[in-house]
Amino acid sequence: MFKIVRFLLFLCLLGFMAYFITSIPVGRYTLWRHFQAIWATPEARQMREDVGVGLKKAQGRIVQGNSKDEAQSSPVPPDRLTDRDRHDLKQLLDKHAGGSGEPK
Repeated sequence: MFKIVRFLLFLCLLGFMAYFITSIPVGRYTLWRHFQAIWATPEARQMREDVGVGLKKAQGRIVQGNSKDEAQSSPVPPDRLTDRDRHDLKQLLDKHAGGSGEPK
C-alpha cells in the first residue's frame, strides 16, 4: 500500500515539475524556452559535436578491445606480484575488515 502511495506522490511531483517547466514564466520565458535557447547556442552545438566524437572513439576502443590506456593504468600487473606482496595485502585487508581472512 505504501509503495502505491509513494508512486502516486512521485507522479504528482513529476506532473507539477512538467507543468512548472513548460507553463510558468521565469523572467521573459519559461524554463523550457530558456533550455531551448541555451541548447541552440554555438557553444552547445560544439559541445554536442565534441561529445559525439569522443563517444565514437570510445565505442571503437570498446569494440576493438585494444584500449592502450587500460594497460598503462595498472601500476603492477597481477602476475608480477610476489608472494610477499600478496601476504602484505592480505594482512592489510584483514586489519581493516577486522576479520580473520577466512571467506564467509
